[in-house]
Amino acid sequence: MAASAIALRGVRLFLTAGRAAAHRSAPPPPAPPAPKPKPKPKPIVFGSRPPQKVFDMLFKTTKFNKPRQPALRLQTRAHRTRSVKSQAAGARVAPHSAMPNRKLKEKHLEALFKITRFSKNELEGLYSMYRRLVTAAQAAAPATAIGHPPKIEGIDQSTFRDVMHNTFDLVTEEAILERVWITWERGAAGGEGALRFEVWVRGLSVLLRGTKEERLAHCFAVYDLNSDGFITKDEMFVLLKNSLLKQPGDEDPDEGVRDLVELVLRKMDIDNDGKVSLDDYREAVAQEPLLLEAFGQCLPSKRHAATFLKTLVIKT
Repeated sequence: MAASAIALRGVRLFLTAGRAAAHRSAPPPPAPPAPKPKPKPKPIVFGSRPPQKVFDMLFKTTKFNKPRQPALRLQTRAHRTRSVKSQAAGARVAPHSAMPNRKLKEKHLEALFKITRFSKNELEGLYSMYRRLVTAAQAAAPATAIGHPPKIEGIDQSTFRDVMHNTFDLVTEEAILERVWITWERGAAGGEGALRFEVWVRGLSVLLRGTKEERLAHCFAVYDLNSDGFITKDEMFVLLKNSLLKQPGDEDPDEGVRDLVELVLRKMDIDNDGKVSLDDYREAVAQEPLLLEAFGQCLPSKRHAATFLKTLVIKT
């Protein structure tokens, strides 16, 4: 009896050890893959192409000293976060294979060919781009109360801003970009509402292929914040303040901005009346071309303009 109990106990120990060994040798079940964290969208930070060369030139050609605030310096693109590419469809110009094939009416094409500096082929490409941008804006806009998509009659301000940033690399202050939008002629709309195709093309004609006088008038209109025909000290202060970095410990950063205003006024106020008229601006730019964008970027670079124009060539 005792021998049977001992044998039974030995069998139990053997079975228990075997189960434990099998449990240890079995591979653990694979852990479910950890969900990939969604990348946080980077905030859009508007910057500007500061006129560093302009002020270096001014310091050399006038008797003014540099601003009394040594820690206050002009902001460069390296100091600003680059604008995040817009997620809205159609903000960047895509190749023509993705564009609609609908064409302009011949009569309309002839009229635009006479009043702009685009070829007929380029106008066809611009029309394809325009239709795609308007369609994308309609798709991205929230539905109306009855569930229908809103009707957008042209390029709205949000789409316009995306194109300026992403296609022309116009990484500029929001105040200047707002002025670029406002200054585009809209006829009876009086500066409000979406851009129709003709207005869109005429504005691009100035930006990309405008004469010196057209580009000069465009920049002046952007900087003339209240559209009274003059760039005043107050307007200069607003525009230049946006181009400066405030450094830790600055007690009165506005003092440095005021010094810059006096510096620019000394160079650009030809008739010495305390403000800059279009004639003053024209003469100052003729003497020093760098002053064309003295208060912030409002024109695309030649490189970005050329790259954009290449996308408009439709192969026939």
